[in-house]
Amino acid sequence: MRPRRAGRRRSLAINDYSGVRVAASGRRFMIENACVWNLADAGGGYRGQAATFAHWRYLASSGDRCRPPGAVAF
Repeated sequence: MRPRRAGRRRSLAINDYSGVRVAASGRRFMIENACVWNLADAGGGYRGQAATFAHWRYLASSGDRCRPPGAVAF
């Protein structure tokens, strides 16, 4: 999802979203049938995203942490 542009006053939520997300710990997980929306501050500035979902699963990854492409695992 893209942050909303300055000056827009529209509420945008995506229902039935499925995709890979990253936990605060860095571990990747798949969510299914989620509702995802952007968060904004009082001035309309983009602050992040929120989601609600009932179905998820962790994804197998080397070291269970996200790394930039080409990064070496230690």
